[in-house]
Amino acid sequence: MKKEIRIPILGVIEESETFTGNERYFLDYYPHGEGVYLVKIGSCSRELRDVHIRNEKTPNDRIKCDFAIYPIRSSAVVEEIKKEHEATLKDYIEECCVKILTSVNANRDDVRNVDEKMSVLIKQLASDITCLKEALNSIKEDGVAPGKGISEKTLLGALEIVTKRQ
Repeated sequence: MKKEIRIPILGVIEESETFTGNERYFLDYYPHGEGVYLVKIGSCSRELRDVHIRNEKTPNDRIKCDFAIYPIRSSAVVEEIKKEHEATLKDYIEECCVKILTSVNANRDDVRNVDEKMSVLIKQLASDITCLKEALNSIKEDGVAPGKGISEKTLLGALEIVTKRQ
């Protein structure tokens, strides 16, 4: 009895049959970091490559990696595996979007309440600033000149104006 195995594949990498470089031993060769990649070698050979960080850096800060290789028989329908993986990823992204939108909608009323409270606060601050300006103008009209100080009568008058406005 044959058993179906499903493996999440991070991406597909195509290599030439004559590829002899050491690039495959560095993490930046794998576009999505650690995980399992489907590797196409030329037109006939395929393998799964399970990539892991080696926690070792080179002098130019490249991260080295190790990997295990699992050959795939040529009869395996690799493109179908890739399409199914992409469909699963698309479903997952859509599910995340729904969760985010649900969360935003659930908190929309809270945001409106904050917006209303901020509007009230801004109106109150504008009113307080107007009262303060009027009090300062009243002090100027009472003849207080720079450097001469302020009389007790003028100070009490200003305080009375401010307290009446509140």
